[in-house]
Amino acid sequence: MADRGVFLAGLPCSTVEEDDLSNGRAPDVHGGGFDMTDLISTSRQTSAGKVLTVLKFFGSRGGAVTLGEVAHHTNMPRSTAHRMLASLRTAGLVELQDGLFVLSGGLVELAAVVPANLAGGLPELVLPSLTDLYESTKEAAQFVVRRGDSGLVVEGVHGRQSVGLLPRLTGTMPLHCTAAGKVLLAFSAPLRQNPPRLEGHTAVTITSPERLREELARVQRYGVAFDRGEWIHGLTGVAAPVWGPGRTLVGAISVVGPFGRVVPDAIAPRVRRVADIASRELYTERLAGRGLAG
Repeated sequence: MADRGVFLAGLPCSTVEEDDLSNGRAPDVHGGGFDMTDLISTSRQTSAGKVLTVLKFFGSRGGAVTLGEVAHHTNMPRSTAHRMLASLRTAGLVELQDGLFVLSGGLVELAAVVPANLAGGLPELVLPSLTDLYESTKEAAQFVVRRGDSGLVVEGVHGRQSVGLLPRLTGTMPLHCTAAGKVLLAFSAPLRQNPPRLEGHTAVTITSPERLREELARVQRYGVAFDRGEWIHGLTGVAAPVWGPGRTLVGAISVVGPFGRVVPDAIAPRVRRVADIASRELYTERLAGRGLAG
């Protein structure tokens, strides 16, 4: 019989300096502590209500909007809309992709720490997919979102044979040397450009930025990532992305288990298929009006 575990943790905060945004580009990200007052200025145009209006507008447009659309919808000057979008990007709620501002996995992290009965339960939505994956592999299945420079397990299903692995199947994990982490890195432009510190955990951990870039390019190309003992000696994993509306990455589904029991190349098609099913179900929930966070 499979056991279910939900593992929650605090959320990261960071901020950026506001650049001159008159050329339409999002600012460069710098380190620092995020203060909510960055989003709520003394200007009436950048009140908390306006922030919520912008986020809801994202939702109504499938999670992707242009600067001009935001400015028109909120009746803000373009420069003010730029600053608000920059602050949302700093907070990890928005990313810039091909000229469009899109909702990011930061919203999933926020949803993950809200009780399921209040949040609409994103982990609850992927639980059936995790259960199916566990039943087909008999190995631990996880749903992982990004928390700053780490991955955070927010839902998991495992059997008795995985009980000994529980300390490694809960909480946080590094991004550069785990299958789920590589998915989160590969499909996040800011993280790809400025990856976290590449700490060596085993003899086969990727610690070269060039090798990591090559690895992430393969993840993007094939839609699946592998960890072959790179984080923990003797442990392997396979992961695939889960997408929300507007092709927004909401997390990664992965299978983790010991060498011998888990053959990554053999189970990769199943992991990717289950992640695709979860993505379609999230999209269906969005169309039904439930949304990703209720």
